[in-house]
Amino acid sequence: TFLSSNAGGIGRVNCIAFHPTLPNTFWVGTPNGGLWKTADAGATWTTTTDNLPVLGISDIAIDYSNPNIIYITTGDSETVLVNPGSIRSVGVLKSIDGGLTFNNTGLSMGLTYQKAFNRILIHPTNPLILVVASSDGIWRTINGGTTWTLQQAGWFTDLEFKPSDPNYIYTSTLSNVGTSQVYRSIDNGVTWNLVTALSGVNRIDLAVTASL
Repeated sequence: TFLSSNAGGIGRVNCIAFHPTLPNTFWVGTPNGGLWKTADAGATWTTTTDNLPVLGISDIAIDYSNPNIIYITTGDSETVLVNPGSIRSVGVLKSIDGGLTFNNTGLSMGLTYQKAFNRILIHPTNPLILVVASSDGIWRTINGGTTWTLQQAGWFTDLEFKPSDPNYIYTSTLSNVGTSQVYRSIDNGVTWNLVTALSGVNRIDLAVTASL
């Protein structure tokens, strides 16, 4: 039964990622139900993540050069503004078998750290380079997640490449006191600069035009 007061029973999906060559195959990440896959355009779904330390998935990245390689950011970043104490993440996990199993990357920690890992991007021409927006900054790897470098401190949520030039990346911060801003990198996430002076803004979702 649909409950109009709180949409009970419908559930919530945090993210979606598509197989690079099979249009009927895609994955969704849920806030408290794990990662789910369909191979028939959504008619049926399966999951292999019931035994992960956390069942929240904030983002998914599929390696376009080898779709058996899948990265997920764990936890539910959507609860942060409402209940900051609810953050539960073990960092970034990686699968090399199409999502059947997931293992830690170099960006992993225990639940007691209470970190939020929000958005993950794969460089469009070099799949070994990934950038992650998290509650303690922007992290970058050049070796497929084995090791990571903290490139910019802060609480970051959204993260987007410029479509025509991956050297340009935009990211936004999160604030519960109205101080969210946008940062930009022009060297593929190595260095970052503040590019806005907004006020009264708690959260920013980004979309980047190719001409920007």
